[in-house]
Amino acid sequence: MKKSDYTVHFTAGPLGLQLEPVVRSVMGRDLGCRVVDFVDEVCLPVMKTSQARLAGVISVGDVIIAVDDTPVLSKMYVDIVDLLKSSSEKGGR
Repeated sequence: MKKSDYTVHFTAGPLGLQLEPVVRSVMGRDLGCRVVDFVDEVCLPVMKTSQARLAGVISVGDVIIAVDDTPVLSKMYVDIVDLLKSSSEKGGR
């Protein structure tokens, strides 16, 4: 791992991340996955802080390099999102 790499463990449930592809392709093969924002749950009158924000290490602009030890830098964006959804259903990293 590079010095700036980190691992975050989540419990099952929403991660609270808004994501976008790192590279947009005109051929429809968007690659990579980057954090755009945090998504906190709002259940008035209470706001529940997202798991991602609570982790304290994730920043807007961070690029996701692996999901459950599977490298994803060169994977298609939709495949990375599917991996994240699958992982968040069971609790992953």
